[in-house]
Amino acid sequence: MIRQENKYSIQCLHCLEEVTSLWRHDFCSCFCGRVFIDGGDAYIRTGLEPGTNYLEFRATWTYNKRTGKRHRYSKRLALREGRTA
Repeated sequence: MIRQENKYSIQCLHCLEEVTSLWRHDFCSCFCGRVFIDGGDAYIRTGLEPGTNYLEFRATWTYNKRTGKRHRYSKRLALREGRTA
């Protein structure tokens, strides 16, 4: 039997930190505080300050119970740009 989990993360393009929310209501922001992610695997909520950009990533973990092996596949989903007023 193979089990699959998705984890979402974002990378701030100002301080270059990758931020991951691990569980529901786990609000996390980057070092400079310009971007945040919330929700873990229950939901995804992201935000950013105007003029800041970030990259969205999805990491898919596949676990095979029979062999005990775990694999990670990462994929860049999108570049998000904060618009200035």
